[in-house]
Amino acid sequence: MDTVEHWVLDDDDRVLVERLAAGLGRDAARVLAYLLLRRDHERIDRSRATSMAIRIGTGLNGKAVDDAVSKLEARDLIERAVVESSGGGRPPNAWRPARDHRETLDRVYHTHSIALLERAAAVADADREPAAGAEPLNEPGDESAPERRAEVVVALNWRPNALHLPLYAAVDEGAYERRGLDVSVTNHRGSHQALEAVLDGSADVGLVGAGSVVRALAADRPVVPLAVLHQRTATVLYAIRDRFGEPFESVNQLRGRRILTTTGSETCLLARLFLSQTDLLSEVELVDADGEERDALIAGDADVATGSFADPLELETDGRTVDVLSIGDHFPIYGLTLVGSAAAFERGGEPWRRFLAGTASGWATARTDPVSGAAAVAAETDEPAGAVSERFARAVESFGARDVVRDEGWGWHGPARWDRMEAALEQGDLLGEAP
Repeated sequence: MDTVEHWVLDDDDRVLVERLAAGLGRDAARVLAYLLLRRDHERIDRSRATSMAIRIGTGLNGKAVDDAVSKLEARDLIERAVVESSGGGRPPNAWRPARDHRETLDRVYHTHSIALLERAAAVADADREPAAGAEPLNEPGDESAPERRAEVVVALNWRPNALHLPLYAAVDEGAYERRGLDVSVTNHRGSHQALEAVLDGSADVGLVGAGSVVRALAADRPVVPLAVLHQRTATVLYAIRDRFGEPFESVNQLRGRRILTTTGSETCLLARLFLSQTDLLSEVELVDADGEERDALIAGDADVATGSFADPLELETDGRTVDVLSIGDHFPIYGLTLVGSAAAFERGGEPWRRFLAGTASGWATARTDPVSGAAAVAAETDEPAGAVSERFARAVESFGARDVVRDEGWGWHGPARWDRMEAALEQGDLLGEAP
């Protein structure tokens, strides 16, 4: 009897898998990482791998490998060949990468950005001219920077914070610059202002809460959701336990309570949506805090506050016991979403394709090597870089990834979920309200 040696992915290969997964989904990323590492391994003579070798090397079952191989072939990331065999029977197929590591990563993000623009067109029901360089997924593609860089202004929904880390990581690592983009960031007070910056032309891309996106689309405002930065909203309701009087664990505990929020904000909209869905909107009192919910909660002006996931974390650092109810755990609402103008989208939007490819790279870097990007965020805040990295990791765990990200990659979204959000807002008489 003979011994057959098989090489398998392990924890040391996690970074490569994560970087590929941002543009492919987890299973296809594992297969592609295995093929790349196998080809470059000094002790493996044959660069091509059969389906059986891939199954053993990745730990995936046969169907998962078949689906992953189909996706990778459709995106021109791997090549198929027939393995010569001295035995009888039909010779098996085998695969190897079509490019080296750097070119493969560029191709992954290139094809993913095209797929995201196709999703955006479906959501916005928009007609789009093919962008120069936006070839079909099985065409070669080119991520080389054009001679003249395009300027892209991104309007953030708030001051820089951990949720924005992928954008800062992309700028810091040169992911935009390599794709011919000069990206700058502006800060705005809330999703409404970021959305208006896109509509009035002072920004090319806005980072906007999903509730504001739905209302804009329902009102036929000329915007297109390009990609979802985080798959679930980071909006939370939180209470300081000694002021609330008991552990805040259930929606039903909100009856008769005063809730701090900021009128017209994304968090206020989502809190009202959540309360209407749970038939509690008429049984609570909403108190306008004008953007100072946390301080007002400390002062005892109300029982509960609305905010982002980071707000209760900051209270906890002061030694307080804080209980949190995440709206995204109870209702399927997308999180922060990158939007652009419909007019530019219909013209083709090649800079957007490059922007999305660069942002996918930034997402991967924020997941695998956040130190430098976190330092860039920290430089514009009063937080240390380590806290930014830690909060982003917690955000990803809580809000950043769902099954669709594991299957398709970062930014994925679709009409069905947007439609459900619109129906819920309409049911709660929240759709047509002025922001």
